[in-house]
Amino acid sequence: MKQKIHLKAAAAVFAGAVMCALSFAPYNVSWLAWVAFVPVLLSLTAAKGKFAAFTFWLAGFSLWLFSTDWFVNIAFAAWITAAAIMGIKWLLLYFSVRFLHQKGIFFTFAFPIVLVGLEAIQGYLFGGFDWNFLAHSQYRFLHLIQIADITGAAGVSFAVAMVNGYLADAFLITRRLIKEKPEINAKMLAKYGALDASVVIVLASVFLYGHFRIENEKLSEGPLIGIVQPDVPSTAKGIQVSYDKMLKRLEKQTVLCRQSGADIIAWPETMIPAPMNKEYIECCRSDSLPQKFYRRLKKLTEDFTLIAGAPYATLTIEDGSLRFDEEYNSAIIFKNGKLLDKRYDKIHLVPFGEYIPLGHISWINDLIMHFNPQGLDFTINRGKSLQRFRLKADGREILITPSICYEDTDAEFTKKSLHTNGEKSDLLLNISNDGWYVKFDGDGTARAGKEHYQRTAISAFRAVENRVTLMRSVNTGISCTIDPLGRIINGYKEGNLPEKALNRGAVEGWFSDNIILCRRRSFFSWHGRWFSRIFLKVIIVIFAAIVIEKLWLKRNKKNGRKC
Repeated sequence: MKQKIHLKAAAAVFAGAVMCALSFAPYNVSWLAWVAFVPVLLSLTAAKGKFAAFTFWLAGFSLWLFSTDWFVNIAFAAWITAAAIMGIKWLLLYFSVRFLHQKGIFFTFAFPIVLVGLEAIQGYLFGGFDWNFLAHSQYRFLHLIQIADITGAAGVSFAVAMVNGYLADAFLITRRLIKEKPEINAKMLAKYGALDASVVIVLASVFLYGHFRIENEKLSEGPLIGIVQPDVPSTAKGIQVSYDKMLKRLEKQTVLCRQSGADIIAWPETMIPAPMNKEYIECCRSDSLPQKFYRRLKKLTEDFTLIAGAPYATLTIEDGSLRFDEEYNSAIIFKNGKLLDKRYDKIHLVPFGEYIPLGHISWINDLIMHFNPQGLDFTINRGKSLQRFRLKADGREILITPSICYEDTDAEFTKKSLHTNGEKSDLLLNISNDGWYVKFDGDGTARAGKEHYQRTAISAFRAVENRVTLMRSVNTGISCTIDPLGRIINGYKEGNLPEKALNRGAVEGWFSDNIILCRRRSFFSWHGRWFSRIFLKVIIVIFAAIVIEKLWLKRNKKNGRKC
């Protein structure tokens, strides 16, 4: 009998994990997120012990393996490791929610408190890993996500988790009323009524605020910006597709984009394969790749401004030879045929891709390098400071915050980069190379992977939190415009990419569109992840309480045996 209960509870936990996975992009069955954790929470009342704890970890591990299978393209070991770590998140959820529920706290309150606290912890992993939070499943529901400009994505996660907890409580209360038929009294009615009222108040507040913001946010049209999207899987760069052919394709799309009237055009991260700084280029032969790219880019940009991703390298003399001293992943600017000194060096590096966590420990570095099939040291230097580009488009000055790769998935980092010296940027420009994550069909045709859609969903929250337009220029997609209300804009002023933004994965093209300006600075942009930090402190207190109780019970049991 006990074994049957454990198996049913395990089935419920895995059913919840499956529903959770389907609620995220690219599946977008968003309503499942509102009920996915109901069977998970109900299982807490039926099963306990090591088997239940392992079941929760395994469900979390499986969920992350499935949701982030795009990771296997670049680092199989890192994929398994990250999934195992995220499984611990579900294990902690098991202990924490169960502990609070045993203390008489309804799931309605216990679950959102714990979930938001655990998401806050996740936000600090590897310097910031804000990926597939419960809120991100709701990116298409504009009235719901507007609260993010106060609470960040955590507020949306809280609301969705609260409904899950409430439904679990409603099931348990109904079952009790049917089975036990207790005498209904004023105290019971007040307690259950407070439960109902709490959920109604939270949801009503969130949706009313969302309606108010959508109807009253003051937006205006800004200058025209051009975006170029190559379609070159990273495994093909320089091999199946030569760098010369890749540049020709970029030049072709850029010329068309410039003809649409765009004074500023963006290329994705690392689309220029050679370091683009004058000190380095001057040391290269005239027929070298860096020199060729440099000359062609100067000619291409004679009458507009190009922001593009490129390596940046400083040089030093070692043993009588010139060698790289520092290497950066950078956003550079060519303006009117000149390479400007102004650049942005990426600060938020990707673990195992751009740096090795704890790599300063020699045996860890050696172990990671042992599993690196190319045997190359892929680490780069971390940028030293945030930068913003003050440029002109359509005769107007525009302040652009560049972000590279996953930097725009970090809410706190994005907030800081958009608001420096008391001035808000007009545009958050993300340049990424998602060519690592395409999927290949049997005939070798590339298509967008899960990562492309998940990235876009997360980016919508950065736009809402800071009330800023976010434009993405991404190799293999999804390049698009997201307005300050979090709307992923379909269509554009001119272009040749698919009209629907989410259909732009694994295609090549360009578009130009006017950015949407919002001058108001949001509460979140002033105070950052204050809402998350509250629950981070709460979850730490809960962990401490669990440990103290375990130690106390263990001590009492030991003393009891002596007696």
